[in-house]
Order: sequence, then structure tokens, then C-alpha cells
Amino acid sequence: PGGYLEVQDVCLPVRCGDNTLQGTNLERYGKLLLEGSIKLGAGLDTALNTKRFMEEAGFMDVVEVIYKWPLNRWPANKQMKEIGLWAHEVTASSLSGLSIAIFTHGLGWSAEELEVFLVEVRKDLKNSKIHSYWPM
Repeated sequence: PGGYLEVQDVCLPVRCGDNTLQGTNLERYGKLLLEGSIKLGAGLDTALNTKRFMEEAGFMDVVEVIYKWPLNRWPANKQMKEIGLWAHEVTASSLSGLSIAIFTHGLGWSAEELEVFLVEVRKDLKNSKIHSYWPM
């Protein structure tokens, strides 16, 4: 009683508020990463259910706040632009590590196929004409 719990989690796939993500390798990457995680039994979209899980567990007055973390410096807002800078650096620099097990074990890709694909994904991540974000 009287407790407080904060949960933060990323939720796949990558999102976009307009159609600039459509048809990109980044869009394909997000969908494939989610598909592979589901095949491995650990879907990276479980954050969609966090509020319901907490309510079912008996928590009361559950408040869900979803933040948008831009994946590069596309936003006009100075604070969001800075978040985008950091989110881009973290995502781009850890892309291989985030992907290798899911793509090789979950989707059957070779490590070489994945790295070739990630070159294109990194280009999309850097492209400020693509208004992508992680829902957090």
C-alpha cells in the first residue's frame, strides 16, 4: 500500500508520426527484430501490455505515459533534438549487439547477411528526413 513503481521499456517496431519511415530499411529492421523476438519467445512488444499486466496484478490508479524518443536530430524542439542525438548514438553503436541473436537464432540469418543489412539500417537511422522514434 502506498507504493510507487515506474517501468520503462522500449516497444517495437520503430514508429513514425508521418509516412517518412515507410519502405525504409529501418522500418523493415524494426518489423524483423520484433518477428524474431516473438519466434524466440520474448516479444519486444510486451510494453504494450504493461498497464494491463499491472492492473491484473492488483495495482490501482495505474498511469501510462508513453514518450517518443526520436532516433536522430529530426525534431525542431531543442530538447527533443538532443534526445534524438543521444538515442541515435546509443542505437547506432549497439545495433549489431541488439540484433545478432535475434536475427541469427530467431530468423536464421547469417552474421554476414545481418551486417550487410545493418549498413543500410544505420544510413536510415542517420537520415533526419526519416522521422522515426522509439516509443518509451
